[in-house]
Amino acid sequence: MSKTDPPPRPMYHHTREAIESHLTVVFMALAVPRYMQTQTRASLKRIITPLKPNRSTSIPKTGY
Repeated sequence: MSKTDPPPRPMYHHTREAIESHLTVVFMALAVPRYMQTQTRASLKRIITPLKPNRSTSIPKTGY
């Protein structure tokens, strides 16, 4: 962790499956940016800036 990372928050999961799922998501949130930095040899800021407009999307609900 770097000095700029936000502090960890409490985890309110009680089942083993929920805890393992949570830890998987947390690990991926740390691993994916590191992988992107390694593959592109660019700073994380340089990678994320052009991607910011794509942070959310609307998925149309069809066939339901």
